[in-house]
Amino acid sequence: YKNYSKRIKKVKIKFLKIFIKNRKNKINCVGYGAPAKLTTFSYVLNLKKNYFRAIVDDSTYKQKLLTPGRKIKIISFEDLKNYKFEMILIFAWNFSKPIFFKLKKFFKNKKIIIPFPNVKIIKI
Repeated sequence: YKNYSKRIKKVKIKFLKIFIKNRKNKINCVGYGAPAKLTTFSYVLNLKKNYFRAIVDDSTYKQKLLTPGRKIKIISFEDLKNYKFEMILIFAWNFSKPIFFKLKKFFKNKKIIIPFPNVKIIKI
């Protein structure tokens, strides 16, 4: 349990640095995936609503709704094509490979963050 707590603390510090830098440099970020773990993740890491322009989810049941607690707008992948963003954080990290390839097909010059099992930032 102790090692788990240290690992979470490291991830939290890394993410806070990324998002503070993004806000300072006016870099727009969106999320991808609105699984239940997004709520836990956002509260544990203290991710604020203003860190994200929106969250993309492929489920039509979630689109046009807001995330629990943080109230971030959930949009479709088609809507994402009309958004201005430079960075995307994959919240559905267990599906990061297919999401990565989908993003790579439609977007260029973007950074993708995959938070787990280890934080990776990949430029496409």
